Amino acid sequence: MVRLAQPTDLPAIVAIYNEAVVNQQTADTIPITIDQRKDWLAQHPEDHYPVYVFVRHDAVIGWLSLSAWRPGRQALFGVAEVSYYVQQTHHRQGVGRTLMQHALVQAPQLGLQHFLAILLADNEPSIRLLRTFGFEKWGHLPMVARFGDTYKDQVIYGLSI
Repeated sequence: MVRLAQPTDLPAIVAIYNEAVVNQQTADTIPITIDQRKDWLAQHPEDHYPVYVFVRHDAVIGWLSLSAWRPGRQALFGVAEVSYYVQQTHHRQGVGRTLMQHALVQAPQLGLQHFLAILLADNEPSIRLLRTFGFEKWGHLPMVARFGDTYKDQVIYGLSI
């Protein structure tokens, strides 16, 4: 089941995100705290940039957020950065696909015309998921993400809805 995220979902959202941090699947290198995510959730109004959670057996096992792209720039109001994370033990079970499908169905009612996904170029599972929904590569940022002595590329995938 997919529903809007609630403040009580923050422990699960943070735990899932921190799995991605530890596994270098996001550009953050230091795990985050629940307190840090309280403001983040508050900055995601459900009528334009919501956060959705996927719930199975009363547990949040994945989430997807729609965030402002270059906040404050009115000409970009219809563009959202889409981010999604799934608990590792539930990868390849359709959780990400269900979350993305839900977000795409909701996008017109939210006033959104474009989704952008920014990810590390070596994240092949996410790239495959995005391509499944028609996202195309719109940008390539070489060697911009630093993990100790290792640098990784970021890519931007976009979709016009």
